[in-house]
Amino acid sequence: EMALTRDGASLKSLRPWTVRPGLTPRQRTALEAARRLGYFAVPRRADLAAVATELGVSRSSAAELLHRGVSRILAEAFDTAPPPPP
Repeated sequence: EMALTRDGASLKSLRPWTVRPGLTPRQRTALEAARRLGYFAVPRRADLAAVATELGVSRSSAAELLHRGVSRILAEAFDTAPPPPP
């Protein structure tokens, strides 16, 4: 792994992409659906309502699944612990 630096701060490089076991099956399904639908595309091709409909859940549940899933992936990428559950 290489170290990246920016303004004197050292960041661990991102590891080759793999889905980490830290994702729950629901988070993984939500992230895969959001990606497939274009939720993460620029410009966005799908909104949160479309992701929620695809998953058969409310918008707030879809938002929480995506938020927690992305948070876990970022925590793993930067070697930090994900925030504790509420």
